[in-house]
Amino acid sequence: MKFKNVVYSLLLATFTYLATSCSSESSRKGPMYNLSIIYAEMAQNKQKISEAFQEVYSAPRDQQQALHQKAVTLSEEIKEKNDELVAKAKQEGEQLQGAEIACETSAQLDYKVDKAVFSTVQAQEDLANIVVKVTTQGTPSQKPYFLFVDNTGRVVQKNIGIISGDKISVNFRITTNKGAAVANSYAATEKLVIVTAEEYKKGAVAATGDAPAENADKISASESELEPEPEPSLQ
Repeated sequence: MKFKNVVYSLLLATFTYLATSCSSESSRKGPMYNLSIIYAEMAQNKQKISEAFQEVYSAPRDQQQALHQKAVTLSEEIKEKNDELVAKAKQEGEQLQGAEIACETSAQLDYKVDKAVFSTVQAQEDLANIVVKVTTQGTPSQKPYFLFVDNTGRVVQKNIGIISGDKISVNFRITTNKGAAVANSYAATEKLVIVTAEEYKKGAVAATGDAPAENADKISASESELEPEPEPSLQ
């Protein structure tokens, strides 16, 4: 009996450890998580509508009328769902505005980050327009390049920033138009890293000198998904 009790205790302890570990890992969500997954869901809904109408066009003629009506009904239902999601996105945007996001600089740069804040979060029907303003210790002397990094060190997005006075800013958009995967990449973003032009081009932070970073091969989005947004007119 004692042996069985010991085995049971060990199994219980192992299960508790795994459950706690998994819970801790799943709770690590970036500041844009709630807003981004809303746009990812809206993107998926729009894709369902597109697929429904594509089915109409590819179906035999005698089936097209019924399929078209089905697609129209689905479109109306999804529009109602997306209208509700837009309202949620606006609420999340209001909560995100003014919040901070972890931000640091590459060792290749000669200044450090003091603070990074979501200064503009405009959540709309098809996109959220976001500006993050960064105050620094030291004066940046070159154009800032931003890598968006998840909690495993992967670069999931990247964008070019601008210098305005003594502040650095980066403008980007979480949108339904590029699909759910791109919206989810912003959901995974845990921190921003300001890097050199060369590091930006490689999509990885150099570890030391010119050596590639340990996670240089962990870019999770394709190059087409990593195209930067246009430079903003700051608000």
